[in-house]
Amino acid sequence: MSVETKELINEISKLRNEIYKHEELIKNTKELIKIKRLQLYDTCNHEWIYDEWANWDDRCKYVCKICNCYRNRNWN
Repeated sequence: MSVETKELINEISKLRNEIYKHEELIKNTKELIKIKRLQLYDTCNHEWIYDEWANWDDRCKYVCKICNCYRNRNWN
């Protein structure tokens, strides 16, 4: 195996590791956002308004005009 081939294999491996690290960061950040949204839902003094963009078959048609959370806690 040539030196150039080994270098390319190492570069590809490093790049894959970088992708993995970034994917983990994205996953962890999404989970943190979910936790923060639930905290926001629990602390806000909601003012529910009808969501004009809701479709006729949407399960929840109300959002808080302060925090933009849905009326159902589990969907935030």
